Formats: sequence, C-alpha cells, structure tokens
Amino acid sequence: MAKKFIKLYDTLKAHFGQADAEAIVDGIEEIVDTRNEVLRNELASKRELYGVRDELKSEIADLRLDMTREFATVRGEIATIKVGLTKTIWITSLVQFLAVVGALLAIIQSLKK
Repeated sequence: MAKKFIKLYDTLKAHFGQADAEAIVDGIEEIVDTRNEVLRNELASKRELYGVRDELKSEIADLRLDMTREFATVRGEIATIKVGLTKTIWITSLVQFLAVVGALLAIIQSLKK
C-alpha cells in the first residue's frame, strides 16, 4: 500500500475491519492506478501530437520557402520573356516604320518621273 492510503486504511480498519478495509483500499488503488495510466497514455498521445504538429510546421515552412524560391524564379523568367517581347515589338515597329518611309520615297520618286 502507498503511504497516501495508510491513513485511509487505518480509518476503514477501525470502522469495518481489516478484510473490508484492505478490499476497499485495494479497489481505490486499482482505480487510481488505472486512471493514472489513462492520463499517462493521454499525455504521451498529446506529446506525440505536438511532435507531429512541430514536424508539420517545419515542413510547411520549408514548402513556403520553396514556393518563394520558385516564385522568384518564375518572376525572373517572366521578366526575361517581357524583355524579349519588348525588343521584338520594338524591332518590328522600327522595320514597319522603315518600310513605310521606303514606300513613301518610292511613291515620291515615281511621281517625279
């Protein structure tokens, strides 16, 4: 018997006798031990959940970092494409302008003759 039950045992022994006191205290000890075991299991489960939660937080942080890197890469690729398209549009416009100027010069020369 644990020390905490000695006083209870002595009190029960005085009122109900040794056999009944032992049976009552043993029953109470069993209930307390069972409850303590349940609480230990729940605590272990909570600790496991906290561990899983911490692992998930770490994985989410890593994924966010990866997404940020990928976004920066995509942003850089988009900027490169924009520059290429801008150059293409500018060169195409310049060539069209030169073609119009050439056509006007051709018209002016044909009118002079």
